[in-house]
Amino acid sequence: MGKLRDRMIEDLQLRNCARKTCKVRHHLHAAADKTGLKKRVTPHVLRHSFATHLLELGTDVRVIQMLLGHRSIRTTMRYTHMTSRLLAKTKSPADVLGTPRQMKIG
Repeated sequence: MGKLRDRMIEDLQLRNCARKTCKVRHHLHAAADKTGLKKRVTPHVLRHSFATHLLELGTDVRVIQMLLGHRSIRTTMRYTHMTSRLLAKTKSPADVLGTPRQMKIG
């Protein structure tokens, strides 16, 4: 009975969502719950991750600007700072040669 009631409440909440973003947010949260993901999941986080991954794959910033619908390239350039920080933290496999960490990796 509890699951049925919870499902009915979810359905009512979903019907009361006047905007599509509310429905998207609901489905993202449901998918995160279903998979056991504990991190914060929002449409903005998904969008940000998408842009960051595109940059990391070498996609031109102007293409990402168009995909995200940014008017100014400055808005899109914020993602390059995030990627630069990630790159700066990334260690080369050569950095662990001869260390105990190499033994863990194999």
